[in-house]
Amino acid sequence: MNIKIGILTLSSPEWGGVYQYTLTLLEALKNLHNKRYEFIQVRYESFPKILERDIVIKGQNVSPIVRIGRLIYAFMGIKLGNLAPKVDVDFIISPTITLLPFYMQKPYVVVIHDFQYKYYPEFFTLKQRIILEAIYRTGKKANLVVCESNYVKRDIMRFLSIPEEKIKILLSPPPNYILKTKISEIKLMEIKEKYKLPENFLFYPANFWYHKNHINLLRAIRLIKDKYKQNIPLILVGAKENNFENVMEEIRNLDLSQQVKYLGYVPNEDMPYLYRLATALVVPTLFESVSIPIWEAFYLGCPVVASNVCALPEQVGDAGLMFNPYDIEEMAKKIYHVWIDENLRKELTRRGYKRVEDLNIENYAKRWEEILSEMISLKAHAFK
Repeated sequence: MNIKIGILTLSSPEWGGVYQYTLTLLEALKNLHNKRYEFIQVRYESFPKILERDIVIKGQNVSPIVRIGRLIYAFMGIKLGNLAPKVDVDFIISPTITLLPFYMQKPYVVVIHDFQYKYYPEFFTLKQRIILEAIYRTGKKANLVVCESNYVKRDIMRFLSIPEEKIKILLSPPPNYILKTKISEIKLMEIKEKYKLPENFLFYPANFWYHKNHINLLRAIRLIKDKYKQNIPLILVGAKENNFENVMEEIRNLDLSQQVKYLGYVPNEDMPYLYRLATALVVPTLFESVSIPIWEAFYLGCPVVASNVCALPEQVGDAGLMFNPYDIEEMAKKIYHVWIDENLRKELTRRGYKRVEDLNIENYAKRWEEILSEMISLKAHAFK
């Protein structure tokens, strides 16, 4: 008899990396040929159907009474009424931070991506922080917790007091559309013309959240212009989140309108070509567990220069140049170094390829199979 594994798909494209992570997980499990498991997508209506079998559940607009009941159950263990939809699965994998599988009273594995709200509470409202404190209890209730780095593993142990043996580190490859892209020289020229791209440019794909640190990147570009007499074009893509207007204003204030171009929404099929056309990827973020654009750049032969924060040194290794994202002088120096040194770019590209040669959907699926086997062999019950 097959074991039914439900995959919670609750995110949306605006969630950035979590949404892409979920898509990659679904693609991996879809290709995992194993008679032991039956994978079922448990999704909000807004999330695209990826798996052959799916269960559609209602969104987050539940009544205040249900919300209060969920909090009482999460913190006190007292269950009052129906707190979640009933789904016919044996186990749940949640690639999103949520207590929903706990409310469903199912054993589950949850993926914890980071603890940004602990490090940068100023980026969140008081209400958001209170909600996050409740939601992150999902780790305490889970049978196993998955993360992508030792950095986040240490934070899980520190903030949630979860024993080390319950935490599994599992790197996720880039989305399938990146892995399957065969670069066409003809389309390279078409994309270059479509977006009116310069011959050489720096590329930063990121939603406009405060922690993505666009402002300091712009100031580094201005410093390069003033100090090194080099006008480096910068191409930005990403959703217009809470810092977007500030970034646009800073572009005007620094007189960089001729150098910085925002492309708006870029379809997935065009993204690999932007990486291939770029002189380098820059990731100046203040906080990042693992950066999907860095994996994408490594796959597509784009040199990387990035922040030295959180798990990024662990991810990048020797395959990129790194800087302190608060130090505009250092950021400018590292960007300029990559920009002018073709031999360095070639070497970083070679190291990037090496870094991801085994990071693929097939290996990722096998690791998930190992995690599921361990979870089942534990015969653990989340609700004793």
